Amino acid sequence: MMTDRLRFVGKQLGILFLILLIAMVIFFAGLMIGYSVIGSHSNPWEIFSPSTWGQVFKKLTGN
Repeated sequence: MMTDRLRFVGKQLGILFLILLIAMVIFFAGLMIGYSVIGSHSNPWEIFSPSTWGQVFKKLTGN
């Protein structure tokens, strides 16, 4: 009986982990597509550079 409960909890945690992983992949793909297509930048991987995020935060905070 205890192993059935542990198996159920393990399955639920596995599903949760899979959903979170898929959500992260979709989020990062959206960042790349948005930065390169909407932002008219040629390199979509630039979105992951710290200097790009520094510029984003400067624009958002006004500093």
